[in-house]
Amino acid sequence: MGDMLYLIHVHLAPHPAGIPLPLQAAPVIAGAVPPDAGVLHVAVHPSGGPGPVVGVYLESAALDLAEAAARRAWHGVVRALPWFGAWAFLQAEAPLIPDVEWWPRTAG
Repeated sequence: MGDMLYLIHVHLAPHPAGIPLPLQAAPVIAGAVPPDAGVLHVAVHPSGGPGPVVGVYLESAALDLAEAAARRAWHGVVRALPWFGAWAFLQAEAPLIPDVEWWPRTAG
């Protein structure tokens, strides 16, 4: 079986000065991700909980590998653009999707 597409949420701590993570940061973050990270797309959610959330779409052979790749990608962004380090990394995890009637299902 080949790689699967995963959405991994990178949860960040709030900025110490209360500065929101700008929505327009998504392409900047995507451009700073190390090329070998396998990241296909980045989305920014400035207030996805107590702090901002960066959505990382990537291909990986397994969920745990995808979460680890998203974590490495964020740390690579911070090395390339230290300004992003003000939002401290908390965790990287796949979001759970509730079992709802309208959610598309595949035959299996």
